[in-house]
Amino acid sequence: MIEANMAFSKDYCDFQSSRSLLRRVIRRVYINGIAKVVRGDAIDFGCGVGVFLKKLSKKSIGLEVNSCAVDFCNKQGLTVSHYNPVDDNYSLGNIRANQYGTFLMIHVLEHISGSREVMEKIMGTCARLGIRRLIFVVPCFKGFLSDKTHCEFIDLDFFRSFDSTYGYKISEKRYFPFNNSRIGRYFKYNELWAIYDRKMEEQRVVD
Repeated sequence: MIEANMAFSKDYCDFQSSRSLLRRVIRRVYINGIAKVVRGDAIDFGCGVGVFLKKLSKKSIGLEVNSCAVDFCNKQGLTVSHYNPVDDNYSLGNIRANQYGTFLMIHVLEHISGSREVMEKIMGTCARLGIRRLIFVVPCFKGFLSDKTHCEFIDLDFFRSFDSTYGYKISEKRYFPFNNSRIGRYFKYNELWAIYDRKMEEQRVVD
């Protein structure tokens, strides 16, 4: 479960929307990199203040637990809804099948305890909804230690253990911006990306 004291905090929303110049520059590099691997309209799960959502197609949507962040995004003209993953059990019950091509979870999974169970639920839901690409981004070790709201450290072995789950196969895995796992022990802004794709033939078999 996401840490409630931070997830619904106005202070945390303000922190996200008022980054330093250096962090904004670094963030822009990450944003542009992620945008290049999105396919079609997307669901940005845990979209925060919408920094990634702004780069996606106009039909893309955001889901966010922080009410302050939802208000902030809506004032920016972004389509963001308040979402309670505990009540909905990660089923995305209000979303129709075959609407979206990509599911994004950027710097969210490390904030959730029981991440393995949540990952399984998300992949099952995305398969049911016909979403063909899943993108997960988590911090490397130094970045994980830098934020007290992080609950569980997610590494490459975690993502590999879900390869072929519900027909999703890892199509790309990398560290960004430096594609080296060791750098993440010293540079807190290095990230791990895991991208899964599900082919239409597999979708027909599994569904």
